[in-house]
Amino acid sequence: MTRVQRYRWIAVLSVGLWVPTVVGLGVWVSAQSGGVNTVDDGRTMVRVTADEYDIVGGVMRDNLRSVHQLLDAAARDDRAAVARLAQHAADTPGPARRSPSLAAKLPPQWRPMGREVHDQFRSLADAAADPQANLDGHLAQLTAACLACHDSLRLVVEP
Repeated sequence: MTRVQRYRWIAVLSVGLWVPTVVGLGVWVSAQSGGVNTVDDGRTMVRVTADEYDIVGGVMRDNLRSVHQLLDAAARDDRAAVARLAQHAADTPGPARRSPSLAAKLPPQWRPMGREVHDQFRSLADAAADPQANLDGHLAQLTAACLACHDSLRLVVEP
């Protein structure tokens, strides 16, 4: 075997070993991160623990339950119930106030968006006191505030 052939053999062997190593490392890293880095839907990822995820999920379910109760009360034209339910939802603390560790992880846009949801609940409560106010518009603004957050942030549970 000549010197040139030996160097070619070493080059082929090096590349032959390098490719599976890089592919294997990529698969391993993807498995370690739960594969979340492989799908980019444009939202900001917020890495949280399972307990923190449960806190946020509980608050989101409470908010959705409140919206359902508000829609039900509005459909029955029970403005007193709309005002009471909306004010209760507005006064309910958000996830960041329930967990200091979670508050430290949340991106800067979280708080203003959360405040907007609470402000929209308050606005709906105030509007319910006016018999002439259109509650549908307030409910639409409330759900738009919810969607703004859900469209821009994505919670990812840390392993």
